[in-house]
Amino acid sequence: MQCYYHGVDAVVTCQKCGKGLCRDCIITLDGQSYCQDCFRQYVEADKAIYEGIKKRLNIGKILGVIVFVICFTGGLSIIASLIIALWLACCPESISGMHKVNNSVLNPGTWDDKVANYNDSFISGIVMAPIMAAMAYKSLKQRKINIDNNEALLAQFENR
Repeated sequence: MQCYYHGVDAVVTCQKCGKGLCRDCIITLDGQSYCQDCFRQYVEADKAIYEGIKKRLNIGKILGVIVFVICFTGGLSIIASLIIALWLACCPESISGMHKVNNSVLNPGTWDDKVANYNDSFISGIVMAPIMAAMAYKSLKQRKINIDNNEALLAQFENR
């Protein structure tokens, strides 16, 4: 088999698409070999996940401010208003995360299963909101570092 990019003898194949790769073309991630095209798709998918998390966290911030204002002007104490607002600010990311977990495990087939699964995700997301949001915030910085490193690695291969 020949290297897809250079026409010399290939030493491995891409784990995703099966293209032959020479030693100069191998991009290794978690012990798996990828071509630059598949690795670029991985980086783009990771960036989309990162942007989605940021978007949900920002929606949560706006929701938290709105809820705080409503609670506080409605007569609740500042502490109670803050607790409620902070909890609800965590919900968009938490509900999304719980929905993905429940869908991947249950893989519902009927409409009734999908409705029950969504209800379970929604309730679990609200209950677990602070924990799930804290995990999302914590992972966001590392995910950005990984994206930057992977983009730099990809640029090295594209500039050869």
